[in-house]
Parts: sequence; C-alpha cells; structure tokens
Amino acid sequence: MRIARALLVIIAVVCLGVALSYPLRYREAQEKNDSDMEELARMRQQARQSQSLDLPDSFTEQGRSGAESEADAGQGTEGGRESVPGAESTPANVGDEGGDEPVGSPADTGAASSSGAAEGNASDGEPGQVEGPAEAVDGPEGVPQRPTGTGSGNSADAPEVPALPTPEPTPTPKPTPTPEPTRQPNYWDLSNYLDVTPTPTPKPGKAVEGPTVEPTPTPDRSIRKGPLPYALKDKVALDKSAILPELKDIYALNNDLVGWINIPDTVVDYPVVQAEDGEYYLTHDFYGEENINGQIILDVLCDPYTPSYNLVVSGHHMKNGTMFGSLPEYRNKSHWEKHRFLEFDTLMERKLYVIFACFYSADYDEDETGFRYNAIIDYKIDADRWLAEIEANQLYDTGIEREFGDEFITLTTCDRARHRNGRFVVVGRKIREGEKFE
Repeated sequence: MRIARALLVIIAVVCLGVALSYPLRYREAQEKNDSDMEELARMRQQARQSQSLDLPDSFTEQGRSGAESEADAGQGTEGGRESVPGAESTPANVGDEGGDEPVGSPADTGAASSSGAAEGNASDGEPGQVEGPAEAVDGPEGVPQRPTGTGSGNSADAPEVPALPTPEPTPTPKPTPTPEPTRQPNYWDLSNYLDVTPTPTPKPGKAVEGPTVEPTPTPDRSIRKGPLPYALKDKVALDKSAILPELKDIYALNNDLVGWINIPDTVVDYPVVQAEDGEYYLTHDFYGEENINGQIILDVLCDPYTPSYNLVVSGHHMKNGTMFGSLPEYRNKSHWEKHRFLEFDTLMERKLYVIFACFYSADYDEDETGFRYNAIIDYKIDADRWLAEIEANQLYDTGIEREFGDEFITLTTCDRARHRNGRFVVVGRKIREGEKFE
C-alpha cells in the first residue's frame, strides 16, 4: 500500500513538473524566435539602407503612397514598380534595383554646332562668335555655290572651279522581316485563349458551278485572347547572382529562404521559407531548431519566381500576436483602411500588393465547405471560381477589382472564432502598372 502511494506521489510530482515546465519552455521558445526574427529584420533593413532601399515607415497615404507624375519622372527606375498615390515621398525604394539615381538634364542643344563657328575668332571670350557679317549664299541649303566672276568674261581669266561631286542617293533600307511567332505545343485545349475561327464543314450535295472559294487560313494559335495560362509560361529558375542585396546574407544562413513578407506598422515582418516537407517549418525555426512558433511558409506547390498566379503563405496564430497572430484584426474594416498594402519580395524581385478581401473559413481538408486555397491556378475558369468563392465569403467590400491575370497572395492562419478547426484568410493582389489608390 505504501509503495502504491509512493508511486502516485511520484507520478503527481512528475505531472506537476511537466505542467509547470511547459509554459516556461513555451515562453523560452517564443523569446528565442522573436529575437531571431528581429535580428534578421535588422540585417535586411541595414542592407536596404546601405543600398538606399529602405522603405518608408508605412504604405499608407502619408508614407507608402506613390508620388505624382512630376516626381515619378525624376526618378530612375528599373523594376517597373507601381506607385500608390498620396505619398509625401516617391516610393522609388520598392521597385528600383540600384536605388535612387537622379536623371541628368539633357545637354543644351542651342549651342552652335557647325565647324565654321567653332573655328572662327571668338569675341569677348565667347566661343562661336565670328567677327564680320556672314556672306550670303544662294542656292540649296548646305550645298556650296560657284563664285560669280567680275572680270571681262574671258574664261581664261577666270579661275578654274572644280566640279562638285554628285551626292550618291541614300539607299532605302530593306524592311526587316518579322520572325514567325514560336508556337506552343498543343498539349492543352486553348480554345478559351485563342482567336480561332472554325472552318465550316462542307455539306455533301450536288456540285454547283461558281467562283472558286479560297480556303480558310489556318488560325494563328499563338495569338491569345487573355493572360497566358500558367502551365504554358516559361518557368523562371532562381539565379543566385540576382538575389536582392538585402536578402543575400539571410539566404546564406538558410537556402530554404524564398522571400520576405512585410505589412508595415504591424508585427508581420518575416522571412518566408519553402521546404520539400511542407510541415517541417511548422515546428522548426529559421535555423532548423525545434520551435513551436514555426516560420512563415510558402506552400510547396507555389512557384515564387515564375510566379504562380496565387502564392499561398501560412503562419501560426500565436497568442502574443506574433507570426500571423495579427491577421484576424482585418475583420475590422478600420484596420484594413490603415493597412491595405503589403510587400512580398521574392529573392529576385520586389512586389507590392493591395489587400482586397478577408474572411473566416473552415479547414477544407476536414470540411468541404471550407475555402479552397487553390495554390495552382492555371486557367481563367479556375480563377473565376476561386474569386467568386472569395466574394461570397468576404467580410466587407473593399472596392478593389480583381481578375484572372492578376498575381494574388493568400495569407492564412488558424482561427477558431467560427469553426472548430477554422482559418482566417487575407487575400491581396499585385498592384497593377500605373495603378493609384485614393
């Protein structure tokens, strides 16, 4: 009996120790992960500043918005970035590969350019001013004329004037033939994307005399009606020599890095990783050590460099609001109005997105009524169904247009507010060229 009591006491002590140690280990893991993320963010920000690529503090109208056209014209850009209106400064830091670089004003074209003016005597130290009146020359402009003789008219008394060379006519350049467009292999049914006029099948019957009918030309299957299906895109591989300068050192620490996500004025400022094992970073930190905080993960089916039409990014909903724990704040439209924009930089390209929808959902793997993330969107029919599902579930209307051909990003985290194993989803699309927001 005493032995049984002793065993019960030992078991109780062990259970109590485990129960007390869990919060301590949880807090220790959280503090370590937060410290690691802050250090990586500091490394990235320092690299941006050294390259004059540091972002303003906000994507809002007071900070992140794009400048007016006059300011845009004075900045040298290479990345084809899209600007957001209302900014106090030009967001050249978003899309420039080489930082801000002032464009030099063109040289003055009003100066004298003829060799005669350059060789003349300068007056008052100003080049190009020739003393004496200019001699009037009759005849076609630019062609020297024979001088008029003032002697007796005898040809012997007049100096010999060499015959002027007859200018050879400038040959007309031959037009460069337009190369034939490369045709894609017919592996898919592309009838929704091609201008194809079907050739009518002739009906059998008695031949009728009349004019010869020209055959219908074969349609050019390279002419498409809309965006190119993802399956036919030329895939882009990672070029390590083209990694953004602010991500080079971070990539050297972990080659699973595929980008960086940032929602200004929020805690979301993290590296994004992608591994062959899609669940590895659910329980491991950036350095591969076990950590319940995990990392921000890009779905294994997504291609960040081509890119996919939809990038699905997930992260844990931590109680202290870190990782993706702050995403459910988008349930309030006032929060969206202050944090409409997000940046997702791949290793080779900086991109700016505008958030257009958010909603609660069940986990589709457990409940087929849940939202289907559609990490793979190949065709317009896929995109239309996906966008219709978002519109049916969104908590409020943002007025942001979206359509197939846009590049989307879907952020998701766990949330049990409405479903036992629920999710909270935030969806954005890449800002279009020249697009501005009020």
